[in-house]
Amino acid sequence: GFRELGGVPPHDAAAAVNADALHVLVDTTGYTLSPMTQILSRRPAPVQVHWHGYPGTMGGLITDYYVSDGTSSPVELRRHYAESLVLLPLPYLANSHPVTRREACRPPPP
Repeated sequence: GFRELGGVPPHDAAAAVNADALHVLVDTTGYTLSPMTQILSRRPAPVQVHWHGYPGTMGGLITDYYVSDGTSSPVELRRHYAESLVLLPLPYLANSHPVTRREACRPPPP
């Protein structure tokens, strides 16, 4: 299932995850908007995975695995990752369409 943890204090959120007895906790934010690093650092699940939200290592011991691909995380750079890499066969980022900075920064239409 899915549990919304936005706005929940980190200690309470970690306790809720632990009470749910999850085997694997998947983080999809990394160090982007509203990171859950304070929850992950409490190790509420036995296996913690970082995927998709932040394209790079979390750099610490808060996640065990980083799901990526050989384009974003070349095998020869594996030693620079704190996590064990799980590499998908194709690029996993959904932004493969080339966009200029001007297009990316353009405000949405009213």
